[in-house]
Amino acid sequence: MHFIEKLYKMKKEIWILLFLYVCLPLRAQNSKELIEILLDFCQQVTQEEPSEEKIYAIFQNISPEKKYLLLEEKKSSFAGFTQEKVAYIDPDKEKYNNTKLISYKRAAERAYTLDLFLHSPYSIKAGKVSYEKAIYPISFPELTEKLGRVFYDPIFQFKDTKRSNYIYQNPQTHKKVVFFILSYNPPEAPYNIIYRIKIEDIRFFDEASLSKGKFYMKGKN
Repeated sequence: MHFIEKLYKMKKEIWILLFLYVCLPLRAQNSKELIEILLDFCQQVTQEEPSEEKIYAIFQNISPEKKYLLLEEKKSSFAGFTQEKVAYIDPDKEKYNNTKLISYKRAAERAYTLDLFLHSPYSIKAGKVSYEKAIYPISFPELTEKLGRVFYDPIFQFKDTKRSNYIYQNPQTHKKVVFFILSYNPPEAPYNIIYRIKIEDIRFFDEASLSKGKFYMKGKN
């Protein structure tokens, strides 16, 4: 009798496991967190000779289930660079999705901008970050852990959104890119929402302002 009860219990546990496997969405084991994708992008665009093929592959990793559309959109840009192409993720027939990758050229030099619009609400309790239904979960504690110092000016801010910056430096080439973060609250707030992350080549920025912790763009061509 004891053996039959044990067998029944084992069969019940197997059915529960099968139900969970079939009915609950599972995340792929090789899927990457957003912060890792962003760091991959930074590492690649700050190479001595960036691989455009690898850069577009990293861009695709943001939404691997969606295709991106690559268009030629030539126009003047910052610091002598000319915008050449723009890749959009999952565009519809009438308007393009705001998430995009822009490529620039200046003589033999290339530069790239990743502009990601998202909605990542989170709260911090006892030093632990909890996300609230975020498709692309990311937070200031996570960004600061990976990138170091956050630049935030409490004076020059909008009422409903806050602007912050980070600087990423490639440890091998020492080339840099600038992170622009748009959020609901200042970086240290226990509750926040990150709305936008934009990564741009540091050559687009005025060197004098950077030395003062400011992030002023150079003039257009």
